[in-house]
Amino acid sequence: MAMLKVRLVATDRIVFRGEASLVVLQTLEGQVGIMPGHSPMMATLADAAVLIRTEDGDVHAAVHSGFATVDHDNVILLAETAELDSEIVVEAAERIKNELGTPAEDDAAGIAKLKRAEVRLSVAAKRQTGGRQG
Repeated sequence: MAMLKVRLVATDRIVFRGEASLVVLQTLEGQVGIMPGHSPMMATLADAAVLIRTEDGDVHAAVHSGFATVDHDNVILLAETAELDSEIVVEAAERIKNELGTPAEDDAAGIAKLKRAEVRLSVAAKRQTGGRQG
């Protein structure tokens, strides 16, 4: 079976490197599922969950801003920040979400912090429930 070579890289480290049969990510234009043989593409990543389906099981990550490239079964996700579900501290994300409440429409920084906390919580929930996507 053909596999994708996947790298999820944050500005400070390599978060994931391995083979996968499927990668599901969120771009600014919508959700994209990538399987072996996918057409070449480049897209801007949205703050969202990413699913990487490996032979050993699903890997879930929270990705915050960046770019995705696909070429010849190589998938590279370059993110400003990224965390695997096992690295997310739920209490910290909940605290940030509760402290921020509902930011004003003109508070771009507050809105971004809230979105990141919500993405972290959604990814952590997949870990806690053992949920599969896709």
